[in-house]
Amino acid sequence: MIDFAEYGTGAKVSVLGDIDSFRILILEIFTGKRPTDTSFQESFSLHHFVKRSLPKGVVELLDKTALDCEMPGTGTKGEECWTNLNKEQVECLFSILEIGVACSVESPKDRLTMRQVYSKLILIAATILGNETDKLALLGFKSCITEDPSRVLTSWNNSVHFCRWTGVKCDLRQERVISLNLKGLRLAGTVSGHLGNLSLLNSLDLAENSFHDEIPQELSKLSRIQYLNLSLSNRGNSS
Repeated sequence: MIDFAEYGTGAKVSVLGDIDSFRILILEIFTGKRPTDTSFQESFSLHHFVKRSLPKGVVELLDKTALDCEMPGTGTKGEECWTNLNKEQVECLFSILEIGVACSVESPKDRLTMRQVYSKLILIAATILGNETDKLALLGFKSCITEDPSRVLTSWNNSVHFCRWTGVKCDLRQERVISLNLKGLRLAGTVSGHLGNLSLLNSLDLAENSFHDEIPQELSKLSRIQYLNLSLSNRGNSS
């Protein structure tokens, strides 16, 4: 793919030049603006336009017609939906636009390589998908709790980010669950296999509660676990 705006200045066709073309693709898709837009001049390009607006102006940069954000049955129109993006969605957009900016610095040698771009995109996907997976894993655990006398799990709802739920500790940078400590909370029910989906979990303490049934095999997927306390009282076998 050739970026004629850059190659037209006399630059030779090269991999580094094609990195700039990738930048054009990213920035055009999300802003709806072309490098040849009349609002841009030699000293103020699409690159400068986006870079100047980051990180706080992410939502303002977006082309509101780029994606269909309308939510059927909610009465929420596309443009209104864009303005109500959550924190994770905004951070994802910022990271993608940041890649576009890094691919379009003036000197080709200072641009990201495609290998670096690939790694960053994989990290973005893993973070976004991982966040949702962690949240669903915790809600799956909550759904198997039959008794919560102290109502400690009432904070586990959509009005509060899951990293702030009682007993949950997250890695601050990735916002992924790394510790779950519900020791001595007098919870009853079963230990959900959904906890096995907390792929970054390194500490799990469910001691001094009243869980029954067997420990789910899915917990064996917790490859990063360093501390595990499942001193469970088996109510199912009690007399």
